[in-house]
Amino acid sequence: MLDDDRPFVTPVDSPGLAGAALARLWGEVGLPEAALAHVEFTGTDPVLPPSFAVGSAAQASIGAAALAASELWAERGGSRQTVSVPMRAAALEFRSERYRTAS
Repeated sequence: MLDDDRPFVTPVDSPGLAGAALARLWGEVGLPEAALAHVEFTGTDPVLPPSFAVGSAAQASIGAAALAASELWAERGGSRQTVSVPMRAAALEFRSERYRTAS
C-alpha cells in the first residue's frame, strides 16, 4: 500500500521533472521534438517512500517507450496518439514485483 503521509519529503513538480527527463532522452537519440507535445504526465512525487523522485523516473521511462511506439505507429500511417502517464500508475508498475506472489 502506498503511504500518502510522508511529511519529511517535499513534493516535487513531477510533470515538469518527468517532462524534462523525457525531453533530454528524446533529444539524445535524435527523435523529433514535436512529438513531445503528445505526452502528458500527471501527479506529484513522492508516491513511494524513498526521497528520490522514483515516480518521475517511472513516468519518463514509460512515457519514452509509449511515445516511441506512438511515433512508430504514426510513421506507418496510423493516426497520431497522445500518451498519458499518471504518476501513481507508473510508480506502481515500477514496484509491481512487490504485489505478485510466486505460485
